[in-house]
Amino acid sequence: MSAEVAEPTASAQPAEAEEPAPSDYNAVLAQAKEVAPELLSLSGKVVSAQELFDGNQRFLSETQTDEYCGLYAEILKMRNEGTEGGQTAETEQIRSDMNKIYRSINHLFGLVAGGGTYFGHEHARLVARTEYTVYRYLHDKKLRDGFAEPVSMTEKEASDFEALFWTVATQWRINLGDGAEYWIVELGYQGLCDRMFEIKTELNALESDLENKFYYDCALDYINHLMLTLIGQTEE
Repeated sequence: MSAEVAEPTASAQPAEAEEPAPSDYNAVLAQAKEVAPELLSLSGKVVSAQELFDGNQRFLSETQTDEYCGLYAEILKMRNEGTEGGQTAETEQIRSDMNKIYRSINHLFGLVAGGGTYFGHEHARLVARTEYTVYRYLHDKKLRDGFAEPVSMTEKEASDFEALFWTVATQWRINLGDGAEYWIVELGYQGLCDRMFEIKTELNALESDLENKFYYDCALDYINHLMLTLIGQTEE
């Protein structure tokens, strides 16, 4: 369930994909029954959208996959809010914060890669990852304990986090086939300076959002997921 990374463009801002409009419970279920009946199994054992998608060997267009993830998120949100203690100010905060964190990471990779359809589709699909994160939080005491554990990154920890980001991001850039050439030829030296400043500013903002161990660990998991996605595309 991954879109291709397109050739870099002058603009690195991912295309903003429209998110599904809120729907009532019956309408969502009816749409799921027609489009992807396996989504109704979220009333039983819950797995990630990626695992559910792969397990049912779905062959959908990129836009249809965006919609699939939107439906998954809506259905799982209904279940999460029906969980005892699930509809609280805390879970709403987690939903909002994690969506912001995941999309910030995706946008940062898009800046390094020079844009591409992958990042626009991923932006839309991250609602599914966010809702699955909320589900895991509600059903795992260890994760809830992590939410209560503040994180204030030391200079070394911030440096290590940024090093992980750059390791994955620059490899992505190299594997597109042009390596450093994009930075100089496409952007020019002033453009390169502007891009690096933007990336550094957004990295600092992201680090400030990783205010507890739960958020920090989820961010690392997502970066590792993107690394594995890169490896998978490289091997194809």
